[in-house]
Amino acid sequence: MKRIGLFGGTFDPPHLAHINVARIAFEQMNLDQVFFIPCKLSPHKEKTQPVSAEDRLKMISIATVDYGWAEVLDIELQRNGLSYSIDTVNHLREQYPDSRLFWIMGSDQWEVLETWYQAEDLAKMMEFVVFPRPELPQPKPGTKLHVIDYHIDISSSRIRELLSRHRGISKYLHPEVENYISAKGLYLK
Repeated sequence: MKRIGLFGGTFDPPHLAHINVARIAFEQMNLDQVFFIPCKLSPHKEKTQPVSAEDRLKMISIATVDYGWAEVLDIELQRNGLSYSIDTVNHLREQYPDSRLFWIMGSDQWEVLETWYQAEDLAKMMEFVVFPRPELPQPKPGTKLHVIDYHIDISSSRIRELLSRHRGISKYLHPEVENYISAKGLYLK
């Protein structure tokens, strides 16, 4: 039975902590692969407008190129409207019917999981791999929780803020992602 990690998000921009979380989940959960799934429009971030789907897809592809276990899927970018995890999981269940699916997320999203669209159905279809952000995740009834040991010290919003102020962000980004951002003039106000 294949073990597949699903890591969704806006990835605006994708940073090294995203890659480290996925790598640690891959290792600690003995996954066969991790799908990075950039969303078109997050229902949890409707007030913020990410850079174009094309740019985010290109950046996450650059950031994951060195990892054979990582694959970028554009399935949410192909849909119209908001990106709901349940739609993605239903699609992947059809593609990989005999696999175990693990959704990778931070404890900030874990804390509000019940607000996700069709969260109860989602919990029946997969397991959750949660990293502290910053609090340690606690079990929830009707879910399968796995906690991984990794603490993120940066966020995409903080990186965008640093970029807009022309501050150094090299330690947070893959060098080619940083070059892409610079060449395209992304995140400048």
